[in-house]
Order: sequence, then C-alpha cells, then structure tokens
Amino acid sequence: MGEKIKCWDFFECEEKDCAVFKSKELHCWLVSGTHCRQEIQGKFLEKMEMCLKCEVFKENIDVASMEDTLRVLNKQVTEFRDMVEERDRELEGISMEMALGLSEVFVALKEISAGDPSVRIPEGSKLELIGKLKNVVNKTAEDIGEIVDLSHDFAIGLAEHFDVLHRVSEGDLAARVYGTSDVELLESLKKVTNQMVASVSREITERKRAKENLQHRADELRQSNEKLEQFGHVVSHELQEPLRTVISYLRMLQHVCREDGDDADEYIAYAVDGANRMSKLIDKLLADALVSSDDQGKEPSD
Repeated sequence: MGEKIKCWDFFECEEKDCAVFKSKELHCWLVSGTHCRQEIQGKFLEKMEMCLKCEVFKENIDVASMEDTLRVLNKQVTEFRDMVEERDRELEGISMEMALGLSEVFVALKEISAGDPSVRIPEGSKLELIGKLKNVVNKTAEDIGEIVDLSHDFAIGLAEHFDVLHRVSEGDLAARVYGTSDVELLESLKKVTNQMVASVSREITERKRAKENLQHRADELRQSNEKLEQFGHVVSHELQEPLRTVISYLRMLQHVCREDGDDADEYIAYAVDGANRMSKLIDKLLADALVSSDDQGKEPSD
C-alpha cells in the first residue's frame, strides 16, 4: 500500500468550498458534497463508479477504510432499499387511488351520457390530477344540466307559442303568450309573437269595420235609390197633370184659332203657365237628384 495522498494536492484543486479541501479527511469518497472534477457529488453510492476509478481512492484505501466504506455502503444501500420500498408503497397507493378515482369518473361519465346530468362525485383525492379530473366531470355535468334545463324551457316556451299561433289561426284573436322565462330569447320571442297577434287582430278588426261601413253605405245607397225611384214615380205622375193641361189648351188653341181668334191670347197664357209649372217641377227634381248624388259621393268620416 502506498503513502496516503491528498486529493487537492493530487488534482491541484482550488475548490475551497469542497467538504475535504485541506482537511484531515483523506477518505474523500465517504464524504458527501465533494467538488471533484469541478462537480458536486453526493453520497458514495451515487459517486461509486467515479470513485472506484479514482487514483486517490486506490492509494488511500486500506483495511480500516475498506470496513468504513463497506459499512457506509451497506447503510446507504439499506437506505436506498427502504426508499425504493417506500416509493413502491407510494406508487401502489397512487395506483389504487388512481384506479378508484378513475372508476368513479368512468361511472359518473356513463351516468351523464345516459341522460342523468344531476350526478356528482366527491372531488377530494390524494392525487391532484384525480381531484382536477373529478372537478372537470362535475363541471361538465353541471353545464349539461344547464343545457337540459334550457332545452326544457325552450320546449315549453315554443309549445306555448305554437299553441297561441294555432288558436289565432282558428280565429281566437284574444290569444296571447303569458308564460315567463329566464331565457332572454324566449322573452323576446313572446314580445314579438304578442305584437304580431295584436297587429293581426287590429288589421282584422279594421277590415271588419270597413266591411261593415261599406255594407252600411251600400244599404244607404239602396234605400236612396229606392226613394229616388219612388220620387221619380211621384214626380212623373205630377208632371202628367200640367202636361195634360198644356196639351188640352193647345188643342183648344188650335180649334179656336181656326174658328175665333179673339180668345187665342188667353188660351196661350194657360199653356204658358202649365209649361212653367212643369219647368219648376223638373228643376226641383233635378235639384233633389243632385243633392242625393252629392250625399252618396261623400266618404264617411271616422
């Protein structure tokens, strides 16, 4: 076995922060936190490959240090084994937790897909990923539930609108949409539907009123024509009398003129008077006809 050497001398090291730099500890491979090769090393178990090939290790190893090394190695191996076993147990627990969590998630998703958006699962879990996944599932179920509720509201609202439109088509102009909804679109649709029905109702009412007014004017016109016809018959009868007088006196005038010309002026005066009476009757008849025509030509005022 050669003389013990110092690693900082052998490697000409100036790493003053190294745990063995210029110390009495020559078993540097057993010291954690050394700065060999300008790198920081951990425990011997972690740097074993590099230390076993190191010249300092070969020169400084002896029976005592070998026992120390084996004891440290055994301790570190035991710690490592315990750590691996603990990690295995943790992984087993994680696997079980993940399996149970995923099982709950899959069952919930199956129920949601079957049409039950009210399903909820506890979000507590040792695994953050499973907890977030459960939260996503619950949020999804909640959103689907809102969509189902909205669809239900839409179905009810549209059914009421179609019922109102059907009643209006059957002649029920008093039909209106009265239901209320938290859905803004349905409220807007209700407003538009009711305004449309009210507009149709006003239009039909105005048309009925116009038709009734037209029928009333037609009845008045028919009555006026009947009165005018009666008046024409009366006037025609009244006109016959002066005409007969005129004709009679004219015939007498013809006869007298042939026999005696002295009475001709008197007979002519009678004839003229009868003709004037007939002229006045004709004027009155025309005036009445004009007045009746003017009245029929006027539009009724609202």
